[in-house]
Amino acid sequence: GIFRSADRGGSWTSANQGLTDPFVLCLTTGKDGAIYAGTFRGGVFRSRDGGKIWQPVNKGLKRLEIKALMMDAKGLYAGTGDGVYLLNAAQDQWPRLRVWLIDHEGLVENFIRVLAVDKEQGVYAGTFDGGVFRSGDAGKTWSPISRALPNDSIRGLISNERGVYVATGRGIFKTVDKG
Repeated sequence: GIFRSADRGGSWTSANQGLTDPFVLCLTTGKDGAIYAGTFRGGVFRSRDGGKIWQPVNKGLKRLEIKALMMDAKGLYAGTGDGVYLLNAAQDQWPRLRVWLIDHEGLVENFIRVLAVDKEQGVYAGTFDGGVFRSGDAGKTWSPISRALPNDSIRGLISNERGVYVATGRGIFKTVDKG
């Protein structure tokens, strides 16, 4: 489940009211202070009161296993076993970005494990099967950028001013030219 602390970690209290799946895989926050939790079987939950009460936000999701959540200037992204979704905040639903992530060998890799965004608002998706993809248009199109990486599951993905870092079971790799 989810726990919260009001004293910088000195003490913790359970914060699971409304959370139907306590197996939380990821957390992120919105610009408005909302907290989002991605779960193993229950989809995405949102709290607008600092984690006291949680409500599901799953309309439009095909699969409810949420491996990654990420907020950028365009909104909230969810990485699932069915691809990447971008929340339509006005309608509070997830229209699927209907684009297949196809790697250099022509294989479809839609089991998203991690998400990141770079300083130019490019979105990166790392897959369970070892692919890394980049979208410069909020997920409308994706380019595979993992040709030089080992064929191993992507376990971490971050971006900062020095480049994009990819963690795999065979080490950490860096690109300074968007892959």
